[in-house]
Amino acid sequence: MTIEFEGFQIKPGVCTLLELNKVVIKRLPKPYSNCQTESNSFLFNRMKKLKYVYRQKVCLELCVQKYILDNCGCHNSPWPEVFTEKYCIEPDESDCSIKFFYESFTSNFYNSNCLDLCPGK
Repeated sequence: MTIEFEGFQIKPGVCTLLELNKVVIKRLPKPYSNCQTESNSFLFNRMKKLKYVYRQKVCLELCVQKYILDNCGCHNSPWPEVFTEKYCIEPDESDCSIKFFYESFTSNFYNSNCLDLCPGK
């Protein structure tokens, strides 16, 4: 679980003990694994250029936003630095973005559209 994107909840007004442990995993590059340090992918390179720590999970979420952008002409990305195009604000844009957002979960979308754009690292 990544707290940065999945988070967790703490009930207010009660004493809470929280313990975090850092785990560092170093993976060998290809051909020993699926990991890459370089890619021709727009999403991979854009994240590196903007000084984001590359995470495949974030890249996959951005891939969905790129899919929405390509089909609706707007996006709902929480990372405005990645996409400079406009947000989906108008009702028809919101309807379109919702349609393609749900479509990305009900099909084989990630395997067929995103894994090549978002290599494991």
